[in-house]
Amino acid sequence: LVYLIATALFYYLGSYGPGMLYFLMGTLFCALIFSGNEAYWSVAINTLICALFGVGIYYHWVHLHLSMRYSLDTWVAVSSNLVMLSLVIAVLTPRLFQKVEESNKLYEKIVRITSDTIWQWDIAKDHIHYNTGIVGRFGYLPSAT
Repeated sequence: LVYLIATALFYYLGSYGPGMLYFLMGTLFCALIFSGNEAYWSVAINTLICALFGVGIYYHWVHLHLSMRYSLDTWVAVSSNLVMLSLVIAVLTPRLFQKVEESNKLYEKIVRITSDTIWQWDIAKDHIHYNTGIVGRFGYLPSAT
């Protein structure tokens, strides 16, 4: 659905409209929703759509904003930015979440093995979570705090 909307916006409004943003968001959604290499499919779809628009510009099949603003070489320059940004999103988004997950696992491991008091304040719920170090250091039970 995102790609249909993006293609229509791209066709009718040109690259200055929100169509290009929708193509990028399609890649981001795929990277966030799917695990694995599915986000690379969105990069391939973006590349294919840009190539089809390029063919349309070259043969003057595409009218309206795209054919008035772009020759084939300028279209390749513009669309290559979209493809490159899509690729960056597809590569970096899973790595970002992997690093956050590794950081959380390390934090949980440190909380389990240390005798120091570590606490975490959930501001939204106004709740403070303590590890078991609070009992060893200060004699407080976490439920009493």
